Amino acid sequence: MLARRFQNRNGTTLAAVVFLVAVLGGMGLTLSITGKNRQEKSIGDVQRLKAYYAAVSGIEWAYQKAKDNNWRDKKLLLNLNGTYTMPDGGQFTITLNGNDLFSTASAGGSKRTYKFPDFVAEFN
Repeated sequence: MLARRFQNRNGTTLAAVVFLVAVLGGMGLTLSITGKNRQEKSIGDVQRLKAYYAAVSGIEWAYQKAKDNNWRDKKLLLNLNGTYTMPDGGQFTITLNGNDLFSTASAGGSKRTYKFPDFVAEFN
């Protein structure tokens, strides 16, 4: 008797299974895309942080270099201008523009600039 019930469905079960497989496949695809997007966002966040900390490191390095060399004159402080490599391979570029010191660093596709306003006044 139970076998007769399933025989009379005329493909209803097959349609239900196909529908269920399509829904589960769609959910799996959605989860996969969401996971990939979150991973890319995390990588971007890490790159932005690396660029920021490299730029800040450049400011700290320039300040310590000028202090250690007792550079009081703006002409001597211009010796800081240039691109420098950190031990981990990252780089920062120091630029003395007017009285302000800028440090720019890149990591991945992110670029950050950090400013030390009125840097020259610190040494006069």
